[in-house]
Amino acid sequence: MNQKNNFLLISLLLLTFSKNLTAQNCGTPDFLLFGTLHTSSSSTPYWDSIPGATSYNVEYRIRNIGAAYSAPISTNTNSLLLTNLTPSTNYEFIVQSVCEFGTSQFSPSGWFTTLANGSSTSITRGPYMTVATSSSVTIQWKTDLDCNTEVTFGTIAGNLNKQVSNSAITTNHSILVTDLLPNTKYYYSVGIIGTSLQETAENYFYTAPSDNNLDTCRFWVTGDFGNGSSAQFAVRNSFSNYTSGKKVNGWLWLGDNAYANGTDQEYQNNVFDVYPAQFKNIPVFPAPGNHDYAQSGYQSTASLGTNFPYFNIFSIPTNSGTEKYYSTNYGNIHFIALDSYGSYNSSSSAMFRWLENDLSNNNQQWTVVYFHHPPYTKGSHDSDNESELIDIRNNIIPLLESNGVDLVLSGHSHSYERSKFIKGHFGTENTFNSSHIIQSGSDSYSKTSRTGNGTIYAVCGVSGKVSSTTSGFPHNAMQYSNANNYGSMILDFKGNSLTGQFLTSTGSILDSFTITKPPLNIPSAVSEITNNNSLNFDVFPNPANKEFNILFNGLKDKNYKLNIYNTSGQMVFENTIELEKNNTEIVISKNEIKQCVPGIYLISISDENESATRSIIIE
Repeated sequence: MNQKNNFLLISLLLLTFSKNLTAQNCGTPDFLLFGTLHTSSSSTPYWDSIPGATSYNVEYRIRNIGAAYSAPISTNTNSLLLTNLTPSTNYEFIVQSVCEFGTSQFSPSGWFTTLANGSSTSITRGPYMTVATSSSVTIQWKTDLDCNTEVTFGTIAGNLNKQVSNSAITTNHSILVTDLLPNTKYYYSVGIIGTSLQETAENYFYTAPSDNNLDTCRFWVTGDFGNGSSAQFAVRNSFSNYTSGKKVNGWLWLGDNAYANGTDQEYQNNVFDVYPAQFKNIPVFPAPGNHDYAQSGYQSTASLGTNFPYFNIFSIPTNSGTEKYYSTNYGNIHFIALDSYGSYNSSSSAMFRWLENDLSNNNQQWTVVYFHHPPYTKGSHDSDNESELIDIRNNIIPLLESNGVDLVLSGHSHSYERSKFIKGHFGTENTFNSSHIIQSGSDSYSKTSRTGNGTIYAVCGVSGKVSSTTSGFPHNAMQYSNANNYGSMILDFKGNSLTGQFLTSTGSILDSFTITKPPLNIPSAVSEITNNNSLNFDVFPNPANKEFNILFNGLKDKNYKLNIYNTSGQMVFENTIELEKNNTEIVISKNEIKQCVPGIYLISISDENESATRSIIIE
């Protein structure tokens, strides 16, 4: 064979190989979504684009055993409008990629249900979430027409393999999703049973880490924001730019969330229509203000009730016996939201007694309390002259400080004010003196124990409004005060440090402070163990009784050391874990732990380069 023929043969072989390789690489669509446009006779399913695909073939059928698929329908986009469908009918569809040199296999089936004859529905509010825990979250939304309710969810985008539903017919939808893994990202869709009304790449949430977990957490804080002003939008955009691409665990609301009277329409116009992107993936931890009570009067008969839209819009935890105030753990943080307007707060009141019990049972590293009316301010309101503020300072603040609360957040005054590190001041401003300052300094403070002395009080009522100040501004207790800039706060928790920042609407940081304290129950023998997010694992249940699970999330296929330490720093368990695949899960019985007694233990996972820890309580 001559050289020319050799060249032609090699070229033919390479071309054939290239065609075969390209055909093999024509990916099968595996991110089938149920669509967002549904009527009684049509639906628009869609799927992820496949690199190299020039078109797609779609087949569909009624979801019955033995039903025949339609002839292939070709589309050049990754969606297809299906028409002439039967009302109230389950359908399934499959998709095939078409590439230059071949086609893929047909995908597994996606499915949807058409609406009843003559009807269509759409989401008019949300979805939004309230108070994520380590094992649950409540997802809510509103539709224009009455229909039933379903959430589908899963840890892999496009593979939402679990669902929870409610057949009750309503326009206000609320689903509690439970039995979730801690510290895990879940994707979700919302809609009608069998039909998704919304599923996008931004529909996701993170569950809270287990109690006393040391992972980094970030929270956004806004107060007095929902007035529809250009300043409100600027504060939102500043936050979005500052946190772009970064995980945000939750959103604390300091009250006066919707102006001027907290009506349902004001919540729609000035809150839900302003933050659609944030609501999709940041759980809200709300507290009410006087405007959410329609200015009905401090501790009046009306405000002592719950006949206000705020209580209908949000599924608020009721671990206090009421929706007015609550607490929740998030990793190593204990959050407490109080009601400073519509609840009594004397030492004999229900809220005080509940708060006293809640604080006495709190063992978290950090304690953050928030409510609307600030105990110290000379902004647009004066804490020397207003009953709501005086009562909080006289009745609630001594209880908080005696239990070592680290940070107290409020709104109401349309200013940003951040106190010194203080304790024991319960009078008017002119009685504040150096004896109330626990530690001098401008932005860095430390505690000698988990409940040691020293609290920072911050007022952030400028997330939509800025107002003139009262006589005596700034308050003598304040380290930093600003009544000129709109903004919000960013709180970052990292192990034994808490950092707060005032982020303005223009993107600048004008105030920053940090509190540190000794690591919580970390034995000296393992004090050098650090956390690293690349070593990602979860421990559950926590607390544990007879046994607990360790779930390894996305670690490399290799060997890892697993050690467990008690509070004396003694290693009570050691093993080498050989991971053969991602998401490996192992079970450890407390009988395997040497001299296991009830208490806190540290679990360490390490390789030759890095290590990470999780704490667990064994009962």
